[in-house]
Amino acid sequence: MLGDQAAMAAARNAAEEMLSGLDAEGATLAGLAEAAGLEFVTVEAANRRSVQPDAVVVQELFRLPDPGGDAPLHRVVDAEGGFALVELLGVTDGSVSPGEEALRQMYGRQVANAAASAESRAILRQLRDSARIDVFEDRLR
Repeated sequence: MLGDQAAMAAARNAAEEMLSGLDAEGATLAGLAEAAGLEFVTVEAANRRSVQPDAVVVQELFRLPDPGGDAPLHRVVDAEGGFALVELLGVTDGSVSPGEEALRQMYGRQVANAAASAESRAILRQLRDSARIDVFEDRLR
């Protein structure tokens, strides 16, 4: 358990170091990822139902503020099993017509389901971290 926490802290620190490396003249996320041997993914026009590159990353993206202007917003966000360094270029406001109540209700259910899924993942993670499993090899035969 402590090893997992230390690994997650090291991963977060590495992501933060990469984020600070973006201040260098001409540094890009793609270049930093390549230099570190990491995967670089571009997602155009993500929406709340997107699961690529990672559903947790998408949820975190929708919590970020609109960068506004021409300067992108760079942040380290949670990802499934680790962290991701993201670049948010802009935000497009969503809209639902006043007459589309069924659509509003559907979106409300999606938000509730996403929150429930996040809670379930957190409970499972906590259970796995605190579980003690004894395997009796002689009983497996």
